[in-house]
Amino acid sequence: MYKIYRLIPALDGEDPFQISDYEELSDERDYSEVFYATPLAENYYLNFRLWATGLSNVPDYIVNPLSWPICSLRFSRVLCQNCFSDIQIHDVNVMVKNGRSISLKAVNLMKSFDCFNFEKSQFRLSDSPSGKKYVSAIHEWVFDAEKIPKTVSLFRIPTMRSAVFIRSPLAEILIDSGMSGLAFIDDVTLV
Repeated sequence: MYKIYRLIPALDGEDPFQISDYEELSDERDYSEVFYATPLAENYYLNFRLWATGLSNVPDYIVNPLSWPICSLRFSRVLCQNCFSDIQIHDVNVMVKNGRSISLKAVNLMKSFDCFNFEKSQFRLSDSPSGKKYVSAIHEWVFDAEKIPKTVSLFRIPTMRSAVFIRSPLAEILIDSGMSGLAFIDDVTLV
């Protein structure tokens, strides 16, 4: 049986490289559009300016305040080789302290599955400003396995759109490739 993990960026070492701030350059775009598993325009990420801090080497998966999957070219190549139909890859420029920019990749996940099992998961509901209830925290993730196609390796769920999930074969490929700056959280139960 395969496993599903949460994929998160991990801070490594002293003064780790991370995207620490951003600026929206246009009122036409909303940074949350990336969470809806829909195609994005090729120039989508040009509507944002990102700044990085940290003196350590740039990891393959980068911490950022937007919860966007931002990664190295090397990481994006592994994804393209193993789950091309699940993603879009976009260029994103990041400004660093010395005034120069570096080119990284943003991953737009194209798959989202309503597989969250509300009866078996443990979560907290909160009220939005409009009074509508939403899941604000998940303490125990339980997914209905039959709602996740076996051919998909990387996906989101509508219940917590910023979370990224990865199937075990792809996680193992990333580990074997020596990727840095990422962690696989083994807290998803399949039923």
